[in-house]
Amino acid sequence: MKPSDEVLADALRLDAKARAEIAAELLASLDGPPDPDAESAWEAEIQRRVADIEAWTAELEPWEKVKRRIEREILDRSPGLSAAASPPPMSSSQPFAGTKHKTRALAPIPKGPSRR
Repeated sequence: MKPSDEVLADALRLDAKARAEIAAELLASLDGPPDPDAESAWEAEIQRRVADIEAWTAELEPWEKVKRRIEREILDRSPGLSAAASPPPMSSSQPFAGTKHKTRALAPIPKGPSRR
């Protein structure tokens, strides 16, 4: 048995939470070094989006419309998936979740810890 097979067998004996943590760490390890300019670029983008909203130059879209568009795009890119196989609709109390700036659809920035 190869060492990687042994590691996999050991990992599969763990509970779901531990497996998810290991999977997340393994995926993060494939990303490479962090981009030193990413934080400042995101900060500038956030400020631009906020300014657009405050100036009433951003076109707000209802979350349900944004969600349907994203689900359609995912299904279109995934051969073998159909609307019948799509996950149940997500619910949100957020009335507006995205903005449109020029021709780009801008999704909200997810909250949570960032990996560095």
